[in-house]
Amino acid sequence: MTDYGFRFLELRLVGPGMPPAVVEFSHGLNLIHGPSDTGKSFVFQCLDYALGAKSPPKGIPESSRYQRVQLIIERVDGGSTTRLTRSLQDGNTVEAQFLDAQLRPIGKGLVLNARHSGAKENTLSAYLLGLSGLKGKYVRKDKNGATRTLSFRDVARLVSVNEEEILREDSPIHSGRTTGRTVESSVFRLLLTGMDDSEVEAAESKEITQTRKEAKLELLDELMGELAHQLAAKNPSSADHGSNLALLDATEVEVREAHAALLHEQARVDEAELSRMNTWRKLREAESRLAVLSALADRFRLLGEQYRSDLSRLEATAEAGAVLENMPVEVCPVCGAEEQHQNPSHRAIHHDPAILAEACIAEITRIRVLNHDLEATLNRVAADIDMLRGLVETLSRRETAIAAEIHALLKPRTAQVMSAYHACVTRREELRAVADLHAKRSSLIEKRAAVEAMRAEVPAAEMIKKLVAAQASEFVRAVEELLRQWGYPDLGHVSYSEKSEDIVIAGRQRASHGKGLRALTHAAFTLGLFDYCRSGARPHPGFVILDSPLNPYKQKPVTDGGSVHQDVKAAFFRSVAHRFADSQVIVVENTEPPDDVSFRVIEFAGGGRGRAGFIPGEAPAPRSG
Repeated sequence: MTDYGFRFLELRLVGPGMPPAVVEFSHGLNLIHGPSDTGKSFVFQCLDYALGAKSPPKGIPESSRYQRVQLIIERVDGGSTTRLTRSLQDGNTVEAQFLDAQLRPIGKGLVLNARHSGAKENTLSAYLLGLSGLKGKYVRKDKNGATRTLSFRDVARLVSVNEEEILREDSPIHSGRTTGRTVESSVFRLLLTGMDDSEVEAAESKEITQTRKEAKLELLDELMGELAHQLAAKNPSSADHGSNLALLDATEVEVREAHAALLHEQARVDEAELSRMNTWRKLREAESRLAVLSALADRFRLLGEQYRSDLSRLEATAEAGAVLENMPVEVCPVCGAEEQHQNPSHRAIHHDPAILAEACIAEITRIRVLNHDLEATLNRVAADIDMLRGLVETLSRRETAIAAEIHALLKPRTAQVMSAYHACVTRREELRAVADLHAKRSSLIEKRAAVEAMRAEVPAAEMIKKLVAAQASEFVRAVEELLRQWGYPDLGHVSYSEKSEDIVIAGRQRASHGKGLRALTHAAFTLGLFDYCRSGARPHPGFVILDSPLNPYKQKPVTDGGSVHQDVKAAFFRSVAHRFADSQVIVVENTEPPDDVSFRVIEFAGGGRGRAGFIPGEAPAPRSG
């Protein structure tokens, strides 16, 4: 069995200060029955409205104070349970609230748009199609193959049939609206085959094709005129495409030669620049060394002057010591005491002038040696300075000469070659532009020829074909089996008519029967489709609702074909209760159920014993039902 679809748990009307009007549903067959004017058809309308019908239920006095309809649904595969709430006055949106196993709200509800929109996801239609396994499907809307997204309302009429539709002579596939027949055929084909029309491409009518053709020719002529004007504005030699291509090839050769010459001249400039940079770097190094040696020579000369000053001082000290040593002792040269007053021990604590002179002479000798070494070093430094000065002068002349060659000879030559190269490139681009114009003109000429040959496309066969009888064979067998279980009189063989898109019973069109048998066969068509889809695990909403499938009146049987025999009615209930025990079928009917079958019965007794009607309180008197 299929895992697609959903089933109903509860229908409820709510309003401020009003007791809720509630109908609970179960798996299998659910029968809502009772006399006329007890609200049975009002329940049907409320279910249809909760599932996205455009119009709210027909107003009845008892429902005037109710504001919202609520429908609790659960997924067939045992998944989520959802409560759908829609206002009876302004039903543009539907609130979808997820519920737990105890029917308590889970999280924040969704606000869905009640109207279908192929461009939006937040719609009731998209939500219900998702549960049915039909979301994102496309159906054809005209014979030319134009398509649109599937709406849940397209599918709803094949699973929810009111008391007017069930009696119509037309095929159960169709609603009677001429403009909707292509869509309705496509929806039925989708349910039977699982194939939608998303790959169909719409064909154009002859009028549209001719208009488009004329518009294209006008545009192409305009473009070709502009190209002709642009070519005329170019060099007259460019008018001939062949001559222009020959010039372009020759110019390409010139560009390559000019580019090679430019690279050669640029290499010469680069080589000269590298030589100048190397010379400049050596010049800076020589100048740096010259500056260091010059500063060192200055320091050495200052040291030599210090040596000479020290020598003069030491020589004077040594000469003074010698003089003091040879002077007679009369007055102490240290303290000035006369000889008779001199203390002999005093002489012992002072240096002897002779010793001082000797020390000075030794220091003079040492300084003269150092000064000799210093003079030798100064001579070497002076020689290095002379050599570096010559090197700096040589490198400076060389760097100046290279720079002069670069600026006076190499760069002007490079600029001249580059100018020639740019001239060749510019000429080449002009010729290329002309070649492009010629190529565009050729392309436009080809396109114009193609447009001239354009004809209105004929829709592909698969774009307009209907369901073939072979594709409906399993579905027809399901319908025939149901009718046989119901004891349909004079059943015979059941087949599918491609022309009427309806079933044919014993060679007789379904529409040719009386209204009672039409209603019964319409019910068999709808339930057979449901049985076919669920047995083959095909997408389907997962339920069927039938309003008055047996007979508008619950009274004595007749034999004129206008109503159904009572035995067929009982067999109908037994068959549906047994065959759809694991699914959900809701039947709204006046007919009493048989006593020997167990299924859910919701009885509206009117003024009698038990529940009066759908709306709580006194026996309601709705205008339909």
